Amino acid sequence: DDCALKSENILLTILRNTNTTNRIPFLQQQQIVTSEKWLPPPPSVDLMAYEIVLTACARARKWEMSVRLLNRMKMERSTTIYNSVLLSCAKTGHYQEALQIFKCMQEDKSKNVEPSDTSYRTLEEARVKALTMMG
Repeated sequence: DDCALKSENILLTILRNTNTTNRIPFLQQQQIVTSEKWLPPPPSVDLMAYEIVLTACARARKWEMSVRLLNRMKMERSTTIYNSVLLSCAKTGHYQEALQIFKCMQEDKSKNVEPSDTSYRTLEEARVKALTMMG
């Protein structure tokens, strides 16, 4: 799809031109105290860009683009990143692909990655959708 390819190229251009250590300046290398809880610094700009684009891919049912972008990521991933790709697969009934993504998520040793309730529900949604499509 030409539109999807253009969107992917735009995202990749943005990500190439974004410093991976970019953070909101006044929060750089700091933590915020809110209600006596310590919160980590906000995610980097490029991670947020991936999260936004992958969420859009999920809504548009562009599972192949989601998987391709996930594979091209050269940074630590987050649960949100994986869940967006899982949702893309689930909405289109690609259970086997969703299962592979889920296994990668379980094997990912990043501190920001741990399957959530949403991950398990989305995997089940993919299975049900695939069975429904089979007849």
